[in-house]
Order: sequence, then structure tokens, then C-alpha cells
Amino acid sequence: MDLPGFSLDLAALEETKRPDPQETYDLLILGGGPAALAAAVYAARKMLKVVLITRDFGGQVGDTSVVENYLGFQTITGQELVNRFVEHVKKFEVPVAEGETIAEVRKDDGLFGVLLESGSAYSARTVIAALGKRHRKLVVDCHCRTSVAGLFGAGDITTVPYDQIVISAGEGAKAALSAYDFMVRQGML
Repeated sequence: MDLPGFSLDLAALEETKRPDPQETYDLLILGGGPAALAAAVYAARKMLKVVLITRDFGGQVGDTSVVENYLGFQTITGQELVNRFVEHVKKFEVPVAEGETIAEVRKDDGLFGVLLESGSAYSARTVIAALGKRHRKLVVDCHCRTSVAGLFGAGDITTVPYDQIVISAGEGAKAALSAYDFMVRQGML
């Protein structure tokens, strides 16, 4: 079936740069749904050293059979939309730790450390938690800030009243920009 204007570069999905555990990053993004992926794009555009850590890509939208009226698409399957999001992130060469489960997040001496169940660990100046909807909420303000300096929330994990793809992606972008502003104000960049 020929779809005019539709192209998906599957090669971009296969090429994944792994993060370096020895590096201290500007931002660690925890999650693989629309909020996390949007945050990765916005952070990369701000030239932040960013890492995406996720068990898998897609979140709830990946399990959605049809997404209707998402800007630019009258209808698209959830998995096709996720593939587009991932392709967009990969264009920025964001390192990804995929297939990983987070064991612990802590803050010591101004740096966040994220320990994975695999034993790998990564550190960064800021963190965005975009962990999806699992009966827990992270209280954030209108700038995606939490009560922990440098920790930001995005997507369905926040107390935003509507759980939709557009809102999640917007929250991810807002969290990335807030993390960038925080680092600038703190003299980290």
C-alpha cells in the first residue's frame, strides 16, 4: 500500500548509541513514552548532554490501536506514532539505555545517580521522571519542578488532569526546558 508523504527510516530505529557510565550528563530522562521522548528532543536541541533510560519505548500510546486527530495525522496506529517519536529522537543521537529497569534514584553532592537492575549506573546534574501511569503521582508545579532541586516530572506521572498524548509530549518538552533553565541559573552550563 502506497502512503503519499509517509516515510519511516527503520535503519534509524536500529542504530542506538549506548550511554557511557563514566560520563556525567546534564540530564537523565527516565521513561520511554511521549513525555520522555519529547523531553529528549527538546534537551538535545538545547545542546544538553542527555541520556534516555527506558525499559521499552511507547508507554500507553504504544498499546493504542488507533490515535485520532494527533496534529499532523488524522489517524495513525499507536505503534506507528511511537516509531515516529523514536526516529525523531535518534536523529539527535541521544544515547539510550533500552531494556533497563531502574532500581534506585538518589541525589548526593548535587548530582543525581540512577542505578539500574543490570548494575549499570549513570549520573547527571538533573533528572526528568516521565515514568508513565502506574498508580503513583509526582507533585510538580507549572514548570515541572518537584520538591527536589533538579528533579522534574513529566507526562502521566504528574498531577496534570488529562492523560493524553498531546499533553504528555507537551509536558516532556516543558520539563526539558525547565531543566535547561535550572542548569543555567545554577551556573552548571
